[in-house]
Amino acid sequence: MPWWLIAIIAGLVSLLIGGLIFVIWLKRQSMTPAEGVNYVRELGVDLVRLPGRLRRVASDPRTPRKARW
Repeated sequence: MPWWLIAIIAGLVSLLIGGLIFVIWLKRQSMTPAEGVNYVRELGVDLVRLPGRLRRVASDPRTPRKARW
């Protein structure tokens, strides 16, 4: 894989992570501290459960082949 392709992918991933952090920060500004802690905790739980949910969706025969990839 050429170095420039790796650099582009790394840049896109960092933009995605930065955007996610920015959205969380904006949402957090309108919350009380207790609401913010609960929101981040729920987000963490969802991120932990995501691989299992994706695996179930991919193994479902009703899921189109293109969506699995």
